[in-house]
Amino acid sequence: MVTTPIDPIRVPTINQSPAEIAEIEEAIAAGQLSRDFLKRHIDAVDANVFGADAPKDRQGFRIEQGLGSPENMSQQSIDAYIKNQTERRAGGPEPGYEDNLKRMRANLAETDKKKDAKAGGFRYGRK
Repeated sequence: MVTTPIDPIRVPTINQSPAEIAEIEEAIAAGQLSRDFLKRHIDAVDANVFGADAPKDRQGFRIEQGLGSPENMSQQSIDAYIKNQTERRAGGPEPGYEDNLKRMRANLAETDKKKDAKAGGFRYGRK
């Protein structure tokens, strides 16, 4: 049974359980909800998580663009990743930890190059 109210006009921006999705699909098949209800639900969740204006890739998935994303990497994100993997994760770092760390550091170097070029080679607090 769906435990959240389903409004056929306003798509909820919450995650649905598999049972709720099945019930929604039944309501769609019965004509109680619009045929695009689940697509609009997924779009609403994406907009809620990534932002309404977040770009999409070729497959239609939202592209992460905030601070710490591959296109806008920060040293704080790298430090947090290292701490989570080495100090907080039971059993040690995840498989591929070194590769992820190497990729993150390369992303940070690219981000810094872009920021330096945009600032004309001068950024406050950088040597």
